[in-house]
Formats: sequence, structure tokens, C-alpha cells
Amino acid sequence: MKTAIRAAFLVFLLFVSAPAHANWEFTRWGMSYDQLMTFSNQGVRAATDTEKQGKRLEKWGEVLAVAPVKLNGFNYLAVFYFRDNKLTAVNLESQNRPEQPEIARWLRKTYGEPLKNSELPVSDRCKLNQFAWRVREGDWRHANVFACNPQSGNDFLSILHVPVDPR
Repeated sequence: MKTAIRAAFLVFLLFVSAPAHANWEFTRWGMSYDQLMTFSNQGVRAATDTEKQGKRLEKWGEVLAVAPVKLNGFNYLAVFYFRDNKLTAVNLESQNRPEQPEIARWLRKTYGEPLKNSELPVSDRCKLNQFAWRVREGDWRHANVFACNPQSGNDFLSILHVPVDPR
């Protein structure tokens, strides 16, 4: 069930194409899988079949690699998307449910009011809140908060780093 809900959530991440200009942390948009794997000292490794499951995105391609990262005091799993052997997106998935409200507050404090703020019902018990900020030309942050009832255990927060305008 959780995989199906996560897959449904990922469908909402399809955005309009645009040329890539910015980068994320130690990566460069358009770098190859082999180039990314040279960052094994940063924890980058090949994604397992389980980590790939339900995460393919038409726009961004396949998940080929992952890395545990800690940014601004928060723990994430960095998920690296490739299309035609070129890095197209990095999605930071929150690995600690109690941190998620704090991460959402940090995003607003850091980037201000989002240019995009929408709420989409996913089921009778779950909703998806999407936010987007333009950090600078060719550098966007998309925060996606998937919230279900507290007993479901399906809540998660992810931050998609992409070089396109989401509007």
C-alpha cells in the first residue's frame, strides 16, 4: 500500500521541460552515472531494486543511485534521477518523520513564501501539499509533503532539486 501511495505521489512531480543550468551540492546537472559514482566518499552508491521501486518519473527518468546526506541538521536519502545517462534531478527524502514539520518551517524561513503552494487530495485519508521556490536562475526547490492520518505511517516529506520552473 505504501509503495502504491508513493507511486501516486510521484506522478504529481511531472513538470515542464527546460534547459539545465544549476547544480546540487557536489553534483552537476547532466553528469553521467559513472561520474556520480566517483563520489562514493560522499556515500553515493547504486540504488537497490527496492529503492528504485515505484520511483521512475517520466520527466526525470530512472533512479540509479542514492546517498545518505545530512543538510542543515536534517537527515535525508538523496535519490539521483537519470535520463539518457545524465543526471536530471535530485530528490531528498526525509528519513525521520518527526523532523518533517521542522523541515517545512526551515524551508519557509530560508526561501520565504513559495511561488507555488497547492494541496491535492490523493485519497479520502491522504493529501499532497506542494510548494516551490526559485532559488536563483535555473535552480528550484520543490517541497512535497505527503500527509495521511497519523495511524497510517505513510507521511513523508521530500525536496526535489531541479533546474526548471514548476509553474
